[in-house]
Amino acid sequence: MFRSRAAASTARPALTPGQGLKSALFLPALFILPLLLLPLLLLSAPRPAAAADFTWKPQLTARTEYDDNVTFSSEEHLEDIGLRLIPELDLKWAGERWRIATRADVNIYQYLDETDLNTVHQYYKVDGSWQARERLELHADADYRFDDTLEAELLETGLVNRREDRERTTFGGGFTWQATETWQAGGDYTFSKTMYDGEENTDYDTHSLVFTASRPLFEGRDRLFIQPYYTFFDADISEVDNYGLIVGWSHAFNPRWSCSLAGGVRYTSSDYETWRLELVQVGPDLYYPVYRRAWETDNNWGGVADISTRYIGERWSLELGYNRDISFGSSGETIERDQVTVSFTRRITERLHGSFRATVSASQSDSNFSSEDSTYLSLAPKLSYRLTENHSLDLGYEFAQATEDYDYTSADTYDRSRVWLSLVFRFPQY
Repeated sequence: MFRSRAAASTARPALTPGQGLKSALFLPALFILPLLLLPLLLLSAPRPAAAADFTWKPQLTARTEYDDNVTFSSEEHLEDIGLRLIPELDLKWAGERWRIATRADVNIYQYLDETDLNTVHQYYKVDGSWQARERLELHADADYRFDDTLEAELLETGLVNRREDRERTTFGGGFTWQATETWQAGGDYTFSKTMYDGEENTDYDTHSLVFTASRPLFEGRDRLFIQPYYTFFDADISEVDNYGLIVGWSHAFNPRWSCSLAGGVRYTSSDYETWRLELVQVGPDLYYPVYRRAWETDNNWGGVADISTRYIGERWSLELGYNRDISFGSSGETIERDQVTVSFTRRITERLHGSFRATVSASQSDSNFSSEDSTYLSLAPKLSYRLTENHSLDLGYEFAQATEDYDYTSADTYDRSRVWLSLVFRFPQY
């Protein structure tokens, strides 16, 4: 009925002493690539910006990274040095009544030892809006993403998954209508198709319909909104209807400090394929056990929440957030996740900045389709030194740990540490 993610540990041969020594000898390479690319700074002298109706903003990041558990396995830890090249480009066009924005982001992974993990992650997006009437705006967007399940599922569900290629295509559109001088209403429809390379995971489609009504309060410093929504998850082995209603409020205490509170309820109906044990009579007083395919339904109520606050000071900033919602797992099940995030930045000197980000999440199965509890922790400090107006050298570290219980009978613990050095080229905007 449910395939455990305990298989996240790969079937590779164990790391031999020679391989460990080879990785240790390659540790100095962690700092080589960014330093070799320093001469490229001379090729990016500032140029005057183009006309206001068209801008493009390129960026290039060269990153070397040491990872002591590349596959995030609970059993064997494969350490390796990774080289990453990340070109990015933002394009924007704007007219009197329309706007178009596009983004391209390519992430090239190269490993010194585990070369079979070499890959190229890609992300492309285009969105636009058109002021059709004085009070009516139409908008649409589309994006394509090619990544892997290990990193993507950790961010989306908090679950550890076997590394596998994943493709996701999304299309959406909607409207915003200024009904009165104060009330604003809008609606959006989004379709998403997620496909996996291999049989470990289950492809699925997502349909989402959201309506929002909002109005400002107290001279615009507060905003109240109400948001009913419906989401349909469709996979070969399960179907999920999720209905929800959220009421929210945002408030700006002053130009530096703001907060947002949103919460509500949801009703989720899950139909999923399972195996049912039946006894088939094959003779007088003789029965034979047979497993037959069957569909079962599981209905439940739950709460949803999205709470955040942000303060931006002259030398530091702090952002706190809490989110509770459900998502669709790669094995065809619904997952309810609670997540807390903390983000802190500090300007140490004019050129040196420090930051710290912490994420803690707890995920659990939302239906009887599976019985899985998971916790995930990520701690990531970073130092950034500004070499020029548009270029910086970043040194970062991340510790991540996850614990997963399967059917309340066994538990796996995953942990890894990563350290990286990046040279970021923020080319002048044209």
